[in-house]
Amino acid sequence: MTMRKWLSTVAGISLAATAACPSPASAAEYLLGPQDKVRLKVYEWRASRDVIFEWTALNDSFVVGADGTLFLPFVGQIRAEGTAPGDLARSIGDRLMQHMGLGRPPDVAVEIAQYRPFY
Repeated sequence: MTMRKWLSTVAGISLAATAACPSPASAAEYLLGPQDKVRLKVYEWRASRDVIFEWTALNDSFVVGADGTLFLPFVGQIRAEGTAPGDLARSIGDRLMQHMGLGRPPDVAVEIAQYRPFY
């Protein structure tokens, strides 16, 4: 068997073996917990004035408390522990809509500013 034929055979077997393997599961979405620090960005489109309103009191960093909650201006206490950042963003937007009497929830982004310590 020539070297070229041998390499082709090995490459073919390797390709077939890797194709038969299931792809790795996607990484689980990170769930917030006590001591995580999150950064919020909250904006609202006000069509009547043709402006984007920035909720400056909420555009800040907040730490998840030991009880697993965040205390936010205009929102109050909200559960964060065990929640993905995207789900928390939707909950904050919905709560703002309810408490402030808005027609639709403002746009909320939650990003992790600092991860909690893992021991």
